Amino acid sequence: MNFLNKDDNNIIICKPSVKDYLLKKLEQENEFFNIKFMDFNEIKEHLYFSYDYNSIKYLTKKYKKHQLIIFTCTNREKNILDKLNCIYNSVEL
Repeated sequence: MNFLNKDDNNIIICKPSVKDYLLKKLEQENEFFNIKFMDFNEIKEHLYFSYDYNSIKYLTKKYKKHQLIIFTCTNREKNILDKLNCIYNSVEL
């Protein structure tokens, strides 16, 4: 498989059917690679973190005298900060 490098860690994002196909091809070629297969749902689970009420409450207390930066694509965190009566700046991109 020309697109894989044996010396690197490889992450392949694909459907399970493509994963099965690639594994069969690699088995036929008797090649060994360091590969992690992921589908889109696995990416969401591993790369995104959801802040719940208790997490934000803990962070605001622990880092009261520090700056906290929370990246989000919802208003959930903003609503939690409002409930906690926190002073914050919100920047929408």
